[in-house]
Amino acid sequence: MTPANQIDVAQVLDTAGQYIATMRSTFNAEKDPTAPYSIDMECIGVFTVDEKLSVEEARRGVTITAHSVLYGAIREAVLWITGRQPYGPLHLGLSVLRGETSADTQSK
Repeated sequence: MTPANQIDVAQVLDTAGQYIATMRSTFNAEKDPTAPYSIDMECIGVFTVDEKLSVEEARRGVTITAHSVLYGAIREAVLWITGRQPYGPLHLGLSVLRGETSADTQSK
């Protein structure tokens, strides 16, 4: 079962160097009855970065770190919750963070 992941990062207003990241993972969103689970989970993290970094560098660093931390938390929570169900534990694999593709890159 492959999860669909979405991560969003935003700078906290009026607070230098703080960012909030949310990651949402969904599994079997179609609610296929042959799959044992349908899960929609969201995790939130607050991250502090060095104020010397540019906004672009800070966002990039927070996105990479948040992806690792938040997906890890989601993976552990899914394993913990499903491990106590009659269908058994759902082990999630790794999640790969891919950069956004611009319109110029897509047309090449």
